[in-house]
Amino acid sequence: MGYTTNNAWRKFAPVQNAAGEWVGTFKGNFVGLPSVDSVWTEVSAGAGSSIAYYPGVPGVGNNRVGIGTSVVDSDTILKVEGKTLINGLLNVTEVVESATLVTTAWPIQNPGDLNFERENIYLGDDNVYYYTTNAQSDWIVNFTGTQAGGTLGSILDVGKSITVAILATIPSNGFYNKEIQIDGTTFPVRYYGGTQFVAGNPNSVDVYTYIIIRTSNTGSVINQYSVFASLSTYGN
Repeated sequence: MGYTTNNAWRKFAPVQNAAGEWVGTFKGNFVGLPSVDSVWTEVSAGAGSSIAYYPGVPGVGNNRVGIGTSVVDSDTILKVEGKTLINGLLNVTEVVESATLVTTAWPIQNPGDLNFERENIYLGDDNVYYYTTNAQSDWIVNFTGTQAGGTLGSILDVGKSITVAILATIPSNGFYNKEIQIDGTTFPVRYYGGTQFVAGNPNSVDVYTYIIIRTSNTGSVINQYSVFASLSTYGN
């Protein structure tokens, strides 16, 4: 591929060879701009492929790569924006997960709202939610896709699972998660110890853990998933 005169971010995609393999990698430090060890080609935004960007800075050699994003932080080597599939062993030294911090009053306390007492957990956005303020009542958890839209099924394929943690700050009233839904449908759950949640632990942080496994893509929502739930408590 060619470079612009200012060597700005460029879109790229690997080239498919005669054997049907996708080939092409980046290497080097961009001194003299010869740092591509096989052929890459630019793709347009509407080509139906993931768009990747690579910053070439002559003599600097930052070697940062972004896939699906045009911005990569200076302390990041690779940034991938969007759903990513790694089909094989992933060996990492350390994993840092994001967590959604909910600092506003919860759950919703307007009986006229269709989502009354329901907390939507957007598993396409995050799978750790920490409610730092006291619960106002018992609540319903609704597992779904993303805030932008979509169902849980749109992000979780058959044979895949996701583990979710909800950390709930509980006042002296002992409020608790009274119902679990998937995409707005009340869902039967298997509870650790065989006993359904009936109360929270006053003046503590209750940690709810849910394992959701997609078992089918046919029939009703209830027939497509298995959900396992447990509760542990941490004193103030």
